Amino acid sequence: MPAVAKEDSWAFQPIGSPFPEAPVRAPNQNNQYVALWYKHGKPIHGRAWNNDGVVECSFPYNKAELTGKKDLGGQIQILQYKGDYGSLGYWYEWLPLKQRHENNEGIRELVGCGNSVPVLA
Repeated sequence: MPAVAKEDSWAFQPIGSPFPEAPVRAPNQNNQYVALWYKHGKPIHGRAWNNDGVVECSFPYNKAELTGKKDLGGQIQILQYKGDYGSLGYWYEWLPLKQRHENNEGIRELVGCGNSVPVLA
């Protein structure tokens, strides 16, 4: 019997620091990972990537793309999955946006933080 599902795990990473272990990769992407950043206390999802072993990232905000320490204040979070379904009690499954409401008998939940959820195309 699998464990009771634990909370999502986010690595707090300064931009330019070593890339964390076990990041959650965006579907069909070789080097794109789910990231989170806060602007005035509100969560914003974006993307992070491994640039020769260090964290780089991009976030949409007010019709602009923010990148780097100057734009983002230096620290982001990267979604991690350390373990397996048997020990964590959950897994990440990527679905097309149009299928987001097909809940499959209540077993799926959106990854989110506050009112923010990632949408990666």
